[in-house]
Amino acid sequence: MATIAKGPVKTKPADNLEELKTTLRRWQEIEQESIAQTSAIIGKTHNPLIQLVMEIIRQDSAMHKRVQQAILDSVEKQAFSLTPEELGEVWDLIVTSARSAPRRVLAAISK
Repeated sequence: MATIAKGPVKTKPADNLEELKTTLRRWQEIEQESIAQTSAIIGKTHNPLIQLVMEIIRQDSAMHKRVQQAILDSVEKQAFSLTPEELGEVWDLIVTSARSAPRRVLAAISK
């Protein structure tokens, strides 16, 4: 009689890393398919609204693919590095931007 393990399945970190890399590569394929499909749609329409939406989706997919590649590179080549000093150089600007973003959106909507 087979028994069922209780609790989370424990895997080795290397297994998780390989699974992450495989998943990221598959996601990159999906993003590339999206880029190709939206490009094809843009090429077949003269409607500016459809072109705009497809361009937005295409650029979004391109950025997703770029982020996925950066993660892969950090695992396969060189890990990301961020010192407290480097973060400190821009932290105030990040906080200011995050705090002001909702006000900018509301101001744009109010016009």
